[in-house]
Amino acid sequence: HSFLDPFTVSTAFFRVGRVTEIVMQPPALILFFAAPILMPVLLMALWNLTIPEIFGLPEIGYWQALRLALICSFLFGGPFVSYHSS
Repeated sequence: HSFLDPFTVSTAFFRVGRVTEIVMQPPALILFFAAPILMPVLLMALWNLTIPEIFGLPEIGYWQALRLALICSFLFGGPFVSYHSS
């Protein structure tokens, strides 16, 4: 193959990580959209099973769990908010 052969150049770029195109597979795409919906449900279930019994606090609903997840993401980083220094 010559150096300027498109196949050789594209595979060389792929090998060194210069390809920026991201192709999401269907399971990843489903997870991408389902995670922000399901995470507050999990948080709500864990909260409602644990916190009222231990601390005597009231149970929370979905929207309260979503707000709590966002606050935790802002404070600690997580699936909703991510800070990367460049």
